[in-house]
Amino acid sequence: MGIVRDPRRPGTHGTVVDEFTENVDVLPTISHLIGEEIPGQCDGHPLTPFLDGEHPTTWRQAAHWEWDWRDSVPDDGTDPWDRRADRCNLATVRTRTHAYVQFGNGSWRCFDLAADPTWCTEVTDPTIVLPLAQSMIEWRAQHLDRNLTGFWLRDGGVGRRPFMPSGA
Repeated sequence: MGIVRDPRRPGTHGTVVDEFTENVDVLPTISHLIGEEIPGQCDGHPLTPFLDGEHPTTWRQAAHWEWDWRDSVPDDGTDPWDRRADRCNLATVRTRTHAYVQFGNGSWRCFDLAADPTWCTEVTDPTIVLPLAQSMIEWRAQHLDRNLTGFWLRDGGVGRRPFMPSGA
């Protein structure tokens, strides 16, 4: 749940939007509201269409999040090849009907939220689980580390990608 209110748009104050949003939508929304270009590194989308009472023609059908708890694994420094901490993470995709959780150790869980919104009813049916797992892989591939988004690494240095007008 989030609350976004623009005092310049009083017509939609108090409106409830029942769509998936993510924390990554905050920066693009603020950038758009102040008239700045949305940085290429942003994964999110501006929420301003909702503030204008519109519904974007394309919007996400699920929410995604990751959690990393590798800082809880003690490192005594004796084994530099111990990769135990690298398995202390998870990634989740949540649709209106299901939630799929992939753990860094290779295990997973899938929950039927339509039947049980408390995340206690698990699903193992491959016709449900596999498309969710595939959508998780696709999402993670599209949202890899973007530290150098908009940059080219060539000719022994780092440079900006040339500006390409939309539709080009």
